[in-house]
Amino acid sequence: MRFFLLPIYLLCSSFVLITNYGFLDPERPVHFETEYRQVGKAKFRTHPIEGSHTKYKDAQANLYYSHFLNKDNALSWKVGYSFIGFDWPQNPRFRGDDYNFVNASVAWISTSKTRWRWIVSGATSVDATTMDFGHSGVYYGVLWGRYQSTKTLGLHIGAYGYGGVKNGYVLPIVGFDWRPECRWKINAIFPVNLSVDYTLGDHWSVYAEASAFGRPYRFPIRAHEGIGNYHAAIFEIFSTGVDLNLKYCLPRRVSFIVGGGWNFGGWILIKNHDNHHGKYYKFDDAPYGQGKLCYTF
Repeated sequence: MRFFLLPIYLLCSSFVLITNYGFLDPERPVHFETEYRQVGKAKFRTHPIEGSHTKYKDAQANLYYSHFLNKDNALSWKVGYSFIGFDWPQNPRFRGDDYNFVNASVAWISTSKTRWRWIVSGATSVDATTMDFGHSGVYYGVLWGRYQSTKTLGLHIGAYGYGGVKNGYVLPIVGFDWRPECRWKINAIFPVNLSVDYTLGDHWSVYAEASAFGRPYRFPIRAHEGIGNYHAAIFEIFSTGVDLNLKYCLPRRVSFIVGGGWNFGGWILIKNHDNHHGKYYKFDDAPYGQGKLCYTF
């Protein structure tokens, strides 16, 4: 079953660095959101460290200020902080466990074309410890369009890509959102959102979602406290899971989400400072929990 689902999970995630700007409101220009996730102990199965364990956690906090140029066009500016931590005492290539990042972006959101909503954004993320944009900075952009095909169906197309830390990657954005019935919504937008939502009442809903961990897919990070030839090593973390969440929402004002799920395992790829001699260290599945708070004012 896991091998059947893997191609889907590789292309879908709760991309914390891709925003849909559903919070835009000309009367409430400031939006704040924060979230935290933690995965239980997972066992490694790669020689020679099989049997060792790691614990993974991540968090983010973002502040947006948006203003409308006219009724159909808006600009949104973001500053943010994100965190990744993994406790892995037997790491053979570096010792650094906690990583902090500063993020910033600007986006143009337009509904000037009939039935279309376009998002064009550019952003950067840098290690908050060094603030060295050349050495640890990553630069990324999004082009994302949604076309209202029918009253219940939206079609999505675009691209997401980044460059930095001697790496680069581009993924298409493609998919749909569909309301087969007023209480149900299905999102199949790769690599942004794969979820099924059910509305319980005026303010409550539940949703199941496929999630990814380790920042966007193959997003590179400079390691701290390198061992031997792995000073300033480059590493990537990737794992996937499915979660069930309960959401409380006052539209265009505040929302709170709490949930949990099962992580299907993944890998940490570690390369030297020149992006060579990489090795994958694979780890097994584990449960996880998460929470998110959003406030617009």
